[in-house]
This record gives sequence, structure tokens and C-alpha cells, in this order.
Amino acid sequence: MVPLTLLSSYTGILSHSPPPSLTINFYIIKKCANSISVPLSLLFTESLSARKFPDCWKTATVIPLHKKGSTLDPSNFRPISLTHPLARLFERLILKPIKSELAAQLSKKQYGFLSNRSCPLALIDATSQYHLTLSKPKAFMDVILIDFRKAFDSVPHDLLLFKLMHFGLDSSLCDWFRSFLSNRESRVKIDDYILDNSFNNVSGVLQGTVTGPFLFLIYINDLIQSLPSNVYSIAFADDLKIYSENPASLQETLNVISDWCDQWKLQLAENKTVVLHLGVSNPHKDYFIGNAKLASANTARDLGLLVDCDLKFEAHIAKIVNSAKFRK
Repeated sequence: MVPLTLLSSYTGILSHSPPPSLTINFYIIKKCANSISVPLSLLFTESLSARKFPDCWKTATVIPLHKKGSTLDPSNFRPISLTHPLARLFERLILKPIKSELAAQLSKKQYGFLSNRSCPLALIDATSQYHLTLSKPKAFMDVILIDFRKAFDSVPHDLLLFKLMHFGLDSSLCDWFRSFLSNRESRVKIDDYILDNSFNNVSGVLQGTVTGPFLFLIYINDLIQSLPSNVYSIAFADDLKIYSENPASLQETLNVISDWCDQWKLQLAENKTVVLHLGVSNPHKDYFIGNAKLASANTARDLGLLVDCDLKFEAHIAKIVNSAKFRK
């Protein structure tokens, strides 16, 4: 084992005063793999042994990506975080055995960021159930597409570490993740200009990191497993939908979700949570989160697919056709 002081003096990688970020990309890492594999393995091993994530890899560059609407409204931009390539490489090595060991404990209703799971499979599973239920005479079904408010950015670190410890993660790895999550900074980059002032990431699973999505799956796992068994549910990371032909059970499930959010400090976006009433005989029951009545819609976006109440997907097809017309 290389002494921590030797590695720190050589690279500054585990120091409390991180050096300026290095300019490197995965192409260089791949081409220089034979030369840098041994030094990197020593650094990675020392990081795990010391239970400390390198400080100089804790700064992310945030690029605002315009989604829709006016460019003068900051809420119309999606923040894309770019972290150090060597940090992402390290995270992949850490995450592979963790996933292998712990993935079986995650709910089978979770389709996000897991092997042999995908967005298309989640859509196929749900749509098949819609059609199966509605194939019965006078059948109906309500689908509630639940939206969390900035879920990835809002996860409290102390509660996340509590769940990691109770999920079966080794105590030394929990300490390493505590270091990984702490003292993170982000700087905004617009075109070629990077703002001098940085801001601290005091919560969240750190978008732009490799481990962030998996940490979120662990955080939300007990919610998915606690949902009533008489209501169908499917999750893709923070995209959660519940559906049933029993309105009372759906409302009960909403209450369970609301109570869980209160306990674990996530917020529901009631104004973005949408109800689809499927079936001609649908009684169009109202649903509530607390005192807020949920809005009904004839068409809603579900994992990139526009789903309509008739399940004919005409709105989605029209959108694809219109987009194709403008392509060169």
C-alpha cells in the first residue's frame, strides 16, 4: 500500500486544498490506459482505504440546456452536470460490485438504471396491463403519473446515508460515500465562459455522477415496496405511475406516497401530477394529494411517450411526423 502522504504530495489528489481541474477525456484515458492504469489503481485503492473521495474531483461544471419556452425564464433550462472523467471511471469500478451485490434487493417494479431493465420495457409492461384491463366489458382504469419536485437534487444526505447503512452496504463504503457526497461544488458554464463563483451542493444524489442514479434507486426503493399490492405501479428512477380500476385503492396509494414524502423530505409536484381516465365507462373520480386536487388530462407524457385516454397514440404519432417534416 502506498502511504497516503506520498500520494498526496505527488498528486494533491486527496488534499484538502484541491489543485485546478485537469483537462482530460475518456479518449486520452483509453489511449494511455497501459501507462496510467497502475498509478490510478494506487490512487483508487488509497481512496478506499482512507475512506475519502479526492477533493479535486468534487467540482462539477453545470451547463444549462434549454428545454422549451422563453430563454429568459431560468426554469425552462435543464442543468447538465459534467464531472471529472477520472472520477466517473472510479465510480464505475466502485459501482459494479455494489450493483452485483445489492441490485436483487431493489423492487422488480423499478425499471431505471438497472441491467435487463429499460424505458421501453416499462412502457410495454404498463400499456399491456392497460389493454388487458380494458378488454373486459364496461371496464375502466385510472392512471396517475406522479411528479416529484427536483427529486434528484433534493435527497438529504443524512437520510441517504442512513438508508445505505440499512441496505447492507459495508460501513467503510458508507464512510467513503459520506466523503463522496460532502463538500461538493458546481460552477456554471455558458458557452466558453465559466462563472468565477461556485455554489455548494448541500443535498441531492449529484447529477452527472455515475453513482447518483443508483443511490436514488436505493433511496426510493422502500416507497415502491410499500405501495398497496392491489394497485399496479411502475417506476423509472423518479418517474412513478400508479394505476388501478379501483379509485379508492388509488387514493389510498396516493396517501401512502404523500406520507412517505413527508417522512423522507421529498416533495410532490401536485400541479404536474396528472390523471388519465381510461375506458368509456370511466366515472372520472377526483384524486387528491393533501388538499390539492389533481388535474385530469386527455393526453399526458409518460417516459417520452404521449399517451391518450383512447390508447390510440395519435398525439404521439402526430408529434413524430411533425418533427420529421422539419428535419433536413
